[in-house]
Amino acid sequence: MALGALILGVPHFQASGTSSLAPKTSDTQAQQQQAQQQQRQQADALDLTSSSGPAVGYVTPWEREQGLIDRKSKVCMGWTARAACTFAVSIFLESVGLLDKALAYSPFVHNYREQRMDRRFVARPLDCSGPGVTSFKIVRNPFARAASTFAHQMFSHFSDGLTDHPRINSAMTNILGETDVRKVSFLQWLRAVKKDNFTDVDIHSKPQTTAAEHDGRVVFDSVCKLEHELQACLDAVNSRTGANFSVTRAAETSAPHSNEHQAMSGDDVATLPYGSFPKGDKGQTLFPEPADYYRGPKGAEAAALVVELYQVDFDQYKYSTADTTGIGVMSLRESLQRVAKVGREGQQPARVAAR
Repeated sequence: MALGALILGVPHFQASGTSSLAPKTSDTQAQQQQAQQQQRQQADALDLTSSSGPAVGYVTPWEREQGLIDRKSKVCMGWTARAACTFAVSIFLESVGLLDKALAYSPFVHNYREQRMDRRFVARPLDCSGPGVTSFKIVRNPFARAASTFAHQMFSHFSDGLTDHPRINSAMTNILGETDVRKVSFLQWLRAVKKDNFTDVDIHSKPQTTAAEHDGRVVFDSVCKLEHELQACLDAVNSRTGANFSVTRAAETSAPHSNEHQAMSGDDVATLPYGSFPKGDKGQTLFPEPADYYRGPKGAEAAALVVELYQVDFDQYKYSTADTTGIGVMSLRESLQRVAKVGREGQQPARVAAR
């Protein structure tokens, strides 16, 4: 997946050759509109600013992974890696009648999205903010997403082989002073991301908030939280657009691609090395439940780092920075199970629901 450059703060763009002086009297309104259109297109193409400065306030470039659009229904969906991305893409594919085709191509629907899906479904910021377009984004609690990202970075050895950004593995191991990920804890990983300042990490570790959202080029009509009445949020989108976004099948087909978890006791989970986590019946690593990482003094330090690194997401999507063990801080597998249950119950006859 192609990676963009880093972003800090709100980007400012000016079309090449454009003067800051007042326009000449010979300038027509059409010429002015054309210049404004060129500025917006340049912003979409670059979507970057300086990479210097602290991580606080960092926002992510809008890459091709950030949006999908159904041009027939005029509805755009934003999504982010490690924020139930397989589930979100499955929702979109089912709504446009492509989920069966995608699953037949590969059980991992991202393979179809990247290798076979019609590129006309890929959305730019201009697409999501176009006239008559209804837009929404599926987001995840930053505390839960940080735990999910840590799991991903451990079993993938810092995205080794999963991205065209070869510096990630070497940069993170250099910061940690450790090449064996089995010795790395959640707290150590967070400290390393802070020290790296989002310079070398990929979209799995970057914030959910994109530059286009942060600078106001894209304002999603609905922000659908994975943990909170997701189907109701999608139903509202459906009623406005005539689309058919549904959670049940997408949740059931994407759940096998999520990590397995096992609750862990104690106040030191944030400092436990990845290699110490228990194994399941098939030899797979059982990660702690996300809330387990945030208990105790070291858990409080981990929570503070998550807030510092992903403050922009807490602000953008209205998540509490104080609630580290609430209903939203759960594993993706548990979230999808709840989503699927709600979806199935919503499809039951009224007399069954009333009992």
